Amino acid sequence: MGDDTITDMASIPFRSPSQGRYSDGTYGVLYAARAHRTASREAAHSQRQYYNPQIGRPYPVRYTLLSWMADGNAKDIRRFLREFPWLISDDHALCRELGASARAEGLACLIAPSARDRPKGVTVPIFREGVVSQGRADGEVTFWFSSEGPVRYRTKFN
Repeated sequence: MGDDTITDMASIPFRSPSQGRYSDGTYGVLYAARAHRTASREAAHSQRQYYNPQIGRPYPVRYTLLSWMADGNAKDIRRFLREFPWLISDDHALCRELGASARAEGLACLIAPSARDRPKGVTVPIFREGVVSQGRADGEVTFWFSSEGPVRYRTKFN
């Protein structure tokens, strides 16, 4: 995959919107993270629903670890976690309202706490198509989805 193709991949969530922490499904959000560990933990949690491995046989799935540069206005909401614990709750209703407000305000993204990589993980929900550039493949993450236990993963960097 070339760098242009990787950057083009960032538009997929905007062509096929789905529900997520910061979207009710009526608009697209590119869910990103500042660190590979946070991205892997968030993906392990969200992707689990798509796999139903047999008992005793973990199911391996490989994802390419992608990076982009984002350019646009953002708000850092990490410092509000203590006051608003719903920022990392499994009930996404208030986060979806926040996402809709951020989009209406014209923000490119939020700098938000990670629900899955606590306490220091940082997620970056991106609300505007076209704000990312300089896409590159940094490696590969292999996830093992299991019916009996947590999702395991391993990252190999290029």
